[in-house]
Order: sequence, then C-alpha cells, then structure tokens
Amino acid sequence: MRRGGNSPFFIYKIFIYMARDKYGNEFHPKEYDPDYPRVRCVKCGYMNSCKCINENKVPWYPRFPILEMGGVIESVTHNDGTYVEIHDFTNWSINKVRDSKILSYPYGMVVVEDFLHPDLLKYIKDNWPSRNELDENPKGRFALHDVSTHDKLNLILKYIFNNFHFKSYLSDKLGIQRELKEPFLSLWEDTIEWTINDVHVDSPTFDVTFGLFLPDDESTIEYGTEFWIPNRHTSNLEDTFQKSECNFLFRAPFKENVCYFMIRNNTSWHSSPDIDKEITRKHLYGAFKK
Repeated sequence: MRRGGNSPFFIYKIFIYMARDKYGNEFHPKEYDPDYPRVRCVKCGYMNSCKCINENKVPWYPRFPILEMGGVIESVTHNDGTYVEIHDFTNWSINKVRDSKILSYPYGMVVVEDFLHPDLLKYIKDNWPSRNELDENPKGRFALHDVSTHDKLNLILKYIFNNFHFKSYLSDKLGIQRELKEPFLSLWEDTIEWTINDVHVDSPTFDVTFGLFLPDDESTIEYGTEFWIPNRHTSNLEDTFQKSECNFLFRAPFKENVCYFMIRNNTSWHSSPDIDKEITRKHLYGAFKK
C-alpha cells in the first residue's frame, strides 16, 4: 500500500498496469509510452527508437492517442523499474473528459458531468471555506482569490487542474497543439446582489478557461454560465455587449460536479446569469494562462 503523496486522506493500492484499449486489452506500441504524454526528437521524429545524442524532445500530438481511441491509461512500472503514477482522482477526471462531447458551437468547448471523483468531491465540499474567510469584491461576489494558498483545497490543483497528465489530455480533447501552462484558480460564491452580467470574452492573458459548479442543492440549476453570440461582428475580444444585443445559445446546468472548459477565441462569448432570487452560486473558476 502507498499513501497518495502528501494527501491527508485516501490510501490506495499501487496497480501495475499498462494502457488498455477500449476492449480492455493491454496496449503496447513500440514507438512511444502510452501512459505518458508523447514526445519526439526534433531531428529524427522518433521517441523510443531515437538514437540521437543531445537533441531536444518536443510534444508529439496527440499526447495520448489511446484515450482518443476510447482506451485508458493507468499507473505502470516499466521493465527498467521506473514508475509512472496516475492517481485515481486524475484518471477519473481524464476519463470523464474523454467521454464528453466537444460542443459544435461554440467551437472548442466541452461540458463535463460528474467531473470529480466522489472522494475528491466530498473532500472539497467538506473543506469549503466559511463566508467570513472570503472577500466580497465586487459587491455580491464572495471570493477566495487564490485556491493554491488554501492548505486543503489546493489538492484539486495537484490532482486535476495543474496535473501534467490531465493538462496534456485536455489539450488533446480541445484540439489545441500546445502545452497548457500553470492555471490560476479562484473560489466564488455569487448572491442576489451580484449584478455584473455583461456578455464578454475572458482576459487576453487566458488560453483556456474553466468553471466547476459546486452548489449545495439543485435550487441553482437554472443559474449556470450562459453562452451567447453577439448580433454585431467584432474582432476586438475586449468588447462587451448587453444580453439584448446577442443571441442566446445555451446555459450550462448549474448542478453539482459539472465542469466546462473553453478556448478563449471569438466564439467564447458568455455571461453570468441574472440572479433574481436568494440563492448562492458556489463554484470554482480558473484559467490556463497564455
């Protein structure tokens, strides 16, 4: 048995596995290691059979072909004794992203249900900060601006949002051939006094943004993030619009453990909902920086 890093909970077994295809068969490609994001030599273009000396290796896309084919990756001990660990929490979220469909519009977006492993979901909710630990700025939004500073909630960065395996596969899923950088992550509670709901695209310093909904009950289900297309074309992604100036596309259901990811581009126009009753929208919001 091995304890999961510095985690104060959840003892799990070490499994000696390899990647498996969607039928459960072990997957042993000769040229690359399927349980680790692929790289290849800039000179010869190979990975495992590369004989080049002191040549740089670069990402080889897709990083995880086996996942794109419906298979799975798992922790593995190689013949040379090296151990690649993929935590159950990480694998759960990778598989949920794998099984979710890319929305045809807006392009480059995925909405994932049941995103966090049940044990990690419970841990996050059990350690949610009290209201007096949060800052209200602007009015109606109570926030922990940097989740990485929280000694318990920061586990979600370690196992999910800043995990190398997870970020590598997310770039495959979204079809972007670049490595996702370190994310920032904030915790928000929105109330009826939160009135900033213009239609906008997120900061130009963001590459991919995401939101994870964590309400206490289903009273908030109709108050998810809304997605729009402006009636007027603009190439300036720092413009903002009123909802009356846009066509409504869809609303992500604000229910427990739903997470969306979207590329920042000229189709990622969105807004907060109009909160018209006494509810609290508990969610995590973050972005992978450019």
